[in-house]
Amino acid sequence: MMQSSFFAGIPQTPIDIRGVAAENPLFYRELSMMFAVFSAPTDACAAHVGAPEVVPLELAANRTLVAVQCFEYRHCGVGPYNEVSIAVAVRRREEHRARTLLRTLTRRQFGGFVVDLPVNTDVALHAGLDIFGYPKWRARIEFEDIGDERRCSVRDGTTGELVYAFTGDRLRTVARGPLPSAAAGHGRETALFRTYPVKDGRTLAATMLLNERAAGVSVLRPSAFCVELGTHPAAMKLRSLRLGRLLAYRYVPESEAILFAPAPLL
Repeated sequence: MMQSSFFAGIPQTPIDIRGVAAENPLFYRELSMMFAVFSAPTDACAAHVGAPEVVPLELAANRTLVAVQCFEYRHCGVGPYNEVSIAVAVRRREEHRARTLLRTLTRRQFGGFVVDLPVNTDVALHAGLDIFGYPKWRARIEFEDIGDERRCSVRDGTTGELVYAFTGDRLRTVARGPLPSAAAGHGRETALFRTYPVKDGRTLAATMLLNERAAGVSVLRPSAFCVELGTHPAAMKLRSLRLGRLLAYRYVPESEAILFAPAPLL
């Protein structure tokens, strides 16, 4: 595997995940992603935001953003695993709405409160629960290519019942050249995701930096990414967000990322 300059200069320290050796921050050297952003009613989203320090980031009156991300982590420090993230876009209460929205749209700096986060390995589950306080649960998550589309199916880990499935177009992508080390700080080339999990009654802030080596984008085309819901309780949670129009969809077959352990929100 070619060594990427993206990770250069980022020190790691050993951590233990229920007997599994890992390092903080966690390096994801190979991953792919489908990333869809929907509009949704603010009141429906606010009911799922459990951190008092943040509120839904409104796009317009009573309309906020919900992100659905389907991840395939093919090479990382805790072994390969799959994950689906459903998150409400949020801002800190003291932050100005318009400035935060502008930063989200132009600088690719996203704040989110994770509503649901199924994963398909025990070590990923335990890391999410023990270190981050994310609402992770064990599921069967499978990806398959069907013609010009890619499908992600999430099933109950015990019963095999379909929870939900997501189908996205395999868009034509544009490759990007090597980036400077993430140690140089966040730039326009790198997406920054900051989430606000609550662990032991305390709100934390966790950061992921993501470098897309190849990506395709579709805007305001509803057929680019489709959602199928079952009757599982987790599907009912997603249904209760009342997803509206698909605003944007990114197909990212080649990427790399750095995930930092959370810190208390100051």
